[in-house]
Amino acid sequence: MDEAIHDGVDILSLSIGYEPLFPETDVRDGIATGAFHAVVKVAATTLDRSFPTPLTLGNNRVILFHQFLMYTGPELGFTSLVYPEDPGNSNETFSGTCERLFINSDLTMAGKVVLCFTTSPYDTTVSRASRYVKRAGGLGVIIAGQPDNIIRPCYDFPCVSVDYELGTNILLYIRSSGLPFVKIQPSRTLIGQPVGTKVATFSSRGPNPISAAILKAGVVSITAAGSEESNGDSQFGWSDDEEDDGVENLVKLIKDGFPFNHSFFKGGASKSDVVRMREETRSEAEIRKTSKQKSSQSSGDVVDAESIAASVKGLLSGDLTRLSEELSRVGADLLRMATELKTFGAAFSTLQSSIVSNVEDMLKTYLAELVKNVTNPVILSPGPSMQHATPTVAVTSCNISNLGAYKSAHSEPERMETDMGDGMVEPLAGADVYVVYLGEKEHDDPASITESHHQMLWSLLGSQESVHESIVYSYRHGFSGFAAKLTESQAQQLSELPEVVHVIPNTLYELTTTRTWDYLGLSPGTSKSLLHKADMGRKIIVGVIDTGVWPESEMYNDKGYGPIPNRWKGSCESGELFNGSIHCNRKLIGAKYFVDGLVAEIGDFDRAENPEYASPRDFNGHGTHVSSTIGGSFLPDVSYLGLGRGTVRGGAPGVRLAIYKACWLQSGSCSGADVLKAIDEAIHDGVDVLSLSLGSKVPLYSETDVRELTSVGAFHAVAKGIPVVAAAGNDGPSAQTISNVAPWILTVAATTLDRSFPTAITLGNNITILGQAIFAGPELGFSDLAYPVSGDCEKLSANPNKTMEGKVVLCFTRETSVTPAVDAIVAVRNAGGLGVIIARNPTHLLLPTRNFPSVAVDFELGTDILFYIRSTRSPIVKIGASRTLVARPVATKVATFSSRGPNSISPAILKPDIAAPGVNILAATSLNDSLGVNGFSMKSGTSMATPVVSGIVVLLKSLHPHWSPSAIKSAIVTTAWKTDPSGEPIFADGSSRKLADPFDYGGGLVNPEKAARPGLVYDMATHDYVLYLCAANYSDMSISRVLGKATVCPNPKPSVLDLNLPSITIPNLRNEVTLTRTVTNVGPLNSVYKVMIDPPMGVDVTVTPMTLVFNSTVTKLSFTVRVTTTHRVNTGYFFGTLTWSDNVHNVAIPVSVRTQILQRYYDEN
Repeated sequence: MDEAIHDGVDILSLSIGYEPLFPETDVRDGIATGAFHAVVKVAATTLDRSFPTPLTLGNNRVILFHQFLMYTGPELGFTSLVYPEDPGNSNETFSGTCERLFINSDLTMAGKVVLCFTTSPYDTTVSRASRYVKRAGGLGVIIAGQPDNIIRPCYDFPCVSVDYELGTNILLYIRSSGLPFVKIQPSRTLIGQPVGTKVATFSSRGPNPISAAILKAGVVSITAAGSEESNGDSQFGWSDDEEDDGVENLVKLIKDGFPFNHSFFKGGASKSDVVRMREETRSEAEIRKTSKQKSSQSSGDVVDAESIAASVKGLLSGDLTRLSEELSRVGADLLRMATELKTFGAAFSTLQSSIVSNVEDMLKTYLAELVKNVTNPVILSPGPSMQHATPTVAVTSCNISNLGAYKSAHSEPERMETDMGDGMVEPLAGADVYVVYLGEKEHDDPASITESHHQMLWSLLGSQESVHESIVYSYRHGFSGFAAKLTESQAQQLSELPEVVHVIPNTLYELTTTRTWDYLGLSPGTSKSLLHKADMGRKIIVGVIDTGVWPESEMYNDKGYGPIPNRWKGSCESGELFNGSIHCNRKLIGAKYFVDGLVAEIGDFDRAENPEYASPRDFNGHGTHVSSTIGGSFLPDVSYLGLGRGTVRGGAPGVRLAIYKACWLQSGSCSGADVLKAIDEAIHDGVDVLSLSLGSKVPLYSETDVRELTSVGAFHAVAKGIPVVAAAGNDGPSAQTISNVAPWILTVAATTLDRSFPTAITLGNNITILGQAIFAGPELGFSDLAYPVSGDCEKLSANPNKTMEGKVVLCFTRETSVTPAVDAIVAVRNAGGLGVIIARNPTHLLLPTRNFPSVAVDFELGTDILFYIRSTRSPIVKIGASRTLVARPVATKVATFSSRGPNSISPAILKPDIAAPGVNILAATSLNDSLGVNGFSMKSGTSMATPVVSGIVVLLKSLHPHWSPSAIKSAIVTTAWKTDPSGEPIFADGSSRKLADPFDYGGGLVNPEKAARPGLVYDMATHDYVLYLCAANYSDMSISRVLGKATVCPNPKPSVLDLNLPSITIPNLRNEVTLTRTVTNVGPLNSVYKVMIDPPMGVDVTVTPMTLVFNSTVTKLSFTVRVTTTHRVNTGYFFGTLTWSDNVHNVAIPVSVRTQILQRYYDEN
């Protein structure tokens, strides 16, 4: 750079950069020093060009998708298509995962195109999957995963990329066809509409971790994004490097095109014009990330080269300044290209000044125009427009919560270990566990049903001895079926019997307080509260399917309880360290355990390595935590390491609890056969509500997939009036990772509370930074502070011990799991260090520490600490014990780990349905819990959010006993908060924070009091779900078996869009679509509701009629919704709301629309 300046260059272009760990004033960054300071930082977008690859399935369905894998070989004609899997063990071996294709036999893939799924980056996945398939003699590979944007050639080996939604569609085709085929054609070039522009997945995001008040990147270049780089053969670039070339050319246009003294355009002025003359449209909303959500303002947005070349006149910011057009982030009195608002504490005002220079006509008047932030009023006061003017910007914050400074903690459940003792049955050689699902039971005699199951197996196996060896469970209460050890051939023979609906390979499911209820407004303080009106849930029995219960916890005391309801048919089973006659009481009225499915699947448990109880007793505490969150009794003065102190209780503290242990420490999983048996028993026993804090891996398995067992059992429970509440999963923040997606299940996402645990970090210069930790203390006095050479948290062990001994160590990580924190703590402790400060993106993953401080900060604060270390010869730090901070200014956020939509299996079904607190929830646990303290622990996950909603469902069921499960679900979804309870916006945490949308939190944050009085409900009965099964291509025979009666689907088949859900999700709008909804009045008899529409951007929504009038005879009314799009390109999802209001009740449903001008088209672009 020094030589270039000397040589007289006019413009410098650098397609290189440092990682965000090192700041521009850091000794590692020479670029900023040489550039000082007029640097245009360039992010990357896609072009309006794609390379669609046609894929034709054997059912003649054609899928078009632009992909990162560009296939240039000859057409591959119709060829066998396979999804390799190990029946009965899929979740253990993951044989259909791209990275593990090698475990399949060559015969499985030889001569075929192979479908596989991945959650890993495509760089390694593509080469591995292609190599495995090629080596086995395969002819091609279809990879289903997350968007990538990076184009890599496949040359003559067909390698095709799709998203989870299309991948699941292909998987369902494979499983619905006896001989699946596929044809793959070479990639083609498509330019212009309907290809949309998006911010590239790989492009780094703000906010600026080094100087938070300076907006970066400066501009997003459409002229160079994803552009070709001509070097003989065409090659494709895929990074910000190509964007730098494009912006360099634009800056040259500005300098060359200006009609007078070019020297006027110093670096800052050229930069101002590039940023200012961004192209707002396509429409502005069509500039999008490649994930589900709307793009936030990408600094300067998209550059329009012609506009800039033609407008080398007009208003420019000065050398290093620009008046931000968004004014969405404002700092104080800094001459900067963009400004950023950082607030703490109460509402306040700040004044911002910037200088602009007039470079057009001498006599010119400019009026200020701005796009306002969500809640921040902005007053802009320009002075007289002379050659130079200094407008001032007054910004007043109305927010009273921190919307980004505090981080919360999340403790992952430990992997479960189990020991079941001796005497368990070894699995038959060559056999796996299958569930033979027969649908609705034909009569009510359990013994006769069991006998019929034995007869069916006897006809296959030939002897009663073989039947007894094979059968694991007989499902005979809620529905009919059995689990048995079968070979693949035997399973196939059974599946061909006319009375069999499905033969389902067994699968394994994953397990996914003091402040919670006050935060949600569910307080026992007044007699008019929902808690009192519902009598604490005393009339309700809730079934909890989980890891069991620790019955000695005081949260299960039955003081004040009356007799057990006569309708209860369950029992309390005895077993290892669990006496049914002692450990159950009038509150904990039932306890059973189910393990035969897991043992038949994986063999006997190893008692030495996996301690467990062969009984309903909970070993690791997960199930105890869940059930006590639902219905634990009042217990005062409880805390966790002194934090979060208060009265702990469940959401429905009077509810009766029935525990069904179907999840075990062995393999950290729940066998599908065991879970299905638990649901069957719970239906028989007489539970009113079912809570399942577990879920299967998605998108590999779906509710219409032969592996999904939870939704099968849940269907029969809901058909009998039992609401089923289940976890969304902990695979966020990636899109399309939601589990439990059946429309009859109430699926729960996780948010933070308005509670945090600030931990003071005081530097030697007397600056105090508040990080987040669960550190009990005592305070660590001033100690040496170090940032070692290997500063990644995962690599601290590579440093010499002496660099960390007796010191507090700062490290950085980009990982979102708990592993880096564990690695850092272990490395520093082993080296004799005194503590660790971990700088990272928000994850809500923080390990509780009793006397070893482990404090989390974000990159911005971590960089501040790094600055301090490098600015002093003897850096020191003091770390105080963590404190509890409740309510303002702590903001509510969707937790990073919470799985996100859209639903990859049934895209027109919105999931999740609702969100609830699931971070740092304090509840009872097992005394074996390694993170427990005095029988209590703080846990995080959608497993913890699920029982919060289950407790609320208990109260609603108690208050409205005749409401259907769908009515209860509707009441919860339509009354949810779109802000936190104090009115502050809810953000969704991830690699970049954004305002939450329906794919993050469904209808919003659960609002118990409002849900008790929804006004209107979107009700459904079993018939509605049958129409959904018809739309999902179930056969008449299969549906008839499920229902136990003859059923014929209508012709033409119904649309999933007409399912009477409390949401509207249109995944493929081309021109227009009309759908129907029906609402039932559950409020005052004489009510008039008028519609209010907040349409998604670029979408028109028309409702007919616009007024609904209810009276004593008219309690149910239907309306139509016509949805049209103004977009002319394929877009991502945009969100809106449709609300019916009578000025008392506001019945709001989320509206999510994706325009697909080119249908069945997956655009990686």
